[in-house]
Amino acid sequence: MSKHPRAALFEDILVCVGCGTNKKLSEPLTFDRYLSTGQVVLKFGDTRQPSIEEWYLLENGFERRIEVVVQGFSMIPPLLSGTNRIGTMPLRLAQHLAKLTPLRIVELPPPLPAAFTEAVQWPALHNNDPASLWMREMMLQEASRMITPPKSTGRLSCRPN
Repeated sequence: MSKHPRAALFEDILVCVGCGTNKKLSEPLTFDRYLSTGQVVLKFGDTRQPSIEEWYLLENGFERRIEVVVQGFSMIPPLLSGTNRIGTMPLRLAQHLAKLTPLRIVELPPPLPAAFTEAVQWPALHNNDPASLWMREMMLQEASRMITPPKSTGRLSCRPN
C-alpha cells in the first residue's frame, strides 16, 4: 500500500459490457462464458498494469480470451460494436458511454470482484500545496453530488440498436 495520502471519492461496481445486439448477453453471464468469450481488456500505462478483474484472474490461475488490449475504458465500447466481444468497466462510465454507443450492460459473474472505491491520491509533499488542495476539494465536491449506483441482478440496462 502506498504511503501517499488519498481520499475516497465514490463507490462503483464493475460490469460486463457488450454490443447492444450481443445475443450472448441476453441470458445471465456465467463465469465460464465470461472466460471463453473474446474480450477487449484494459491495461494501464506504458507497463500495461492489469485491471482489478485481471489481478483476480491472474492470482487465481484463470485465463480469459483476450482479443484486443486498450489503454482507456472509453476505448472499449467502440471495439465491441458489431461483435460478440465483451469488456469490463465501471458501471457509471458504462451508463454514460451507453448514451453514445449501444451497449448491453450486465453484472459480472461470481466469483469476479465487482465493488470498488474510486479514490484520489496525491504525493505527500503536495499536502499543503494550494493548487493541489483546490483540485482535491473540487473532486470531492463533485463526487459528493453523485448518486449511488443501482444494485440489481441480471441485466442492468440494455440499449438495442
